[in-house]
Amino acid sequence: MTEFKWGGPHPRAIDPRKQKDESDQRAVRHFARRLGAVGALYMSGGDGVTRGLDQFDLEMANFDRWQAWATRTFAAHPHDTFAAEMCRDFALTGVDVTDLRLSAAERIRWLEGGLAAGRRLGNRRAEMGALANLGSARQRCGQTREALELLEQALTIAREVGDRRTEGTVLANMGNAWSALSDLRQAVQYHEEALTLARGTGDRRGEGRALNNLGIAWKNQGQPRRAAGLLDQAVAVAVAIGDRRTEGEALNNLGSTWCDLREFGTATQYHERAADLFRGIGDRRGEGLALNNWGVTCAARGVLEEAVERYEQALAIAREIGDRRTEGQVLGNLGAALGRSRQLSRAAGYFAQNLALAGEIGDRNSEATAAFNLALALHGLGESDRAILHAERAAEIFEAIRSSRAAEIRRTLAVWRGIPSEH
Repeated sequence: MTEFKWGGPHPRAIDPRKQKDESDQRAVRHFARRLGAVGALYMSGGDGVTRGLDQFDLEMANFDRWQAWATRTFAAHPHDTFAAEMCRDFALTGVDVTDLRLSAAERIRWLEGGLAAGRRLGNRRAEMGALANLGSARQRCGQTREALELLEQALTIAREVGDRRTEGTVLANMGNAWSALSDLRQAVQYHEEALTLARGTGDRRGEGRALNNLGIAWKNQGQPRRAAGLLDQAVAVAVAIGDRRTEGEALNNLGSTWCDLREFGTATQYHERAADLFRGIGDRRGEGLALNNWGVTCAARGVLEEAVERYEQALAIAREIGDRRTEGQVLGNLGAALGRSRQLSRAAGYFAQNLALAGEIGDRNSEATAAFNLALALHGLGESDRAILHAERAAEIFEAIRSSRAAEIRRTLAVWRGIPSEH
């Protein structure tokens, strides 16, 4: 029997610090697993989508608290394997839900922690997953070149480890990035590769997303009927597996495609269905995109007051969630609608905001377009010197990126300067 001596430590005394550490570890492990369960429920499709999102919303404060604990602990103790594992799990479990619910900055923070953790653990699949999702997140913030670098790294690892499904997802995201850079031929090539891979691996979710991406790529190349056929297939696949998000994206894109075909009533119905669907599942980014495209259709019909209303709703959402690329698109659309309404001062204000934002995110094509739109508005206001300055900037950027629009702007500048045209 152990002799107890007065004044000495009790043999069964509990170290409060150790007890706190153990309690924290149990909590962070529990909520990392809960996030995984919520993500699995969302991915089950059907009513699992809304149930998964509702559960995330109920526990979001705990998810955020314990992800922050993992980040702090890993930063303070880089060799703490447990903290690294928790950073990895919070970044990569439930990614479809966190993509919808976290702000752009929060999502990037979680994913950067997951990337560092995956590398610390020597876990190539975790590194691959973090790179792929981080690339997608960066691209949505308008950081397209940085996104492509991350996606190239993810693609290399996917092929190295033989993960065909992730390879297809990364190819699709690369296609979206090239679309953002206006290289539509490259975009189509990546989306077709992604579709082939998805079908080859039986990845129905990936197939639906690839059909949607390929449809919008062909639309952007001026082939709306071909696009509509692919988008109809995307909707059918999404409905069959309960992928509400892809269903909404394809419906929205069908609206834009039918707008190109001048079937405005049909286009409006698709945009309205998409907006309602996104609103129902709490996808703010999707809702904003649907409202923006709905505004484009209104403008094409000549209903400019309603177009401005839809754009303003979309702009508020884009700013709320930090979606800078969509914010830029909406600013340009607002300026165009107000310009057509002869509200040139307001139009110039929106074009100036669009120009500044495009420069900040490094979107050269959008920067040049915004500069020329601003020049047109200023010229209409009689501010010729400022108009010429911005038009020169637009022409120089278009020339630098080898766009055929440079010649058009040079011709406009010649007219403004009173230079006789050459025949």
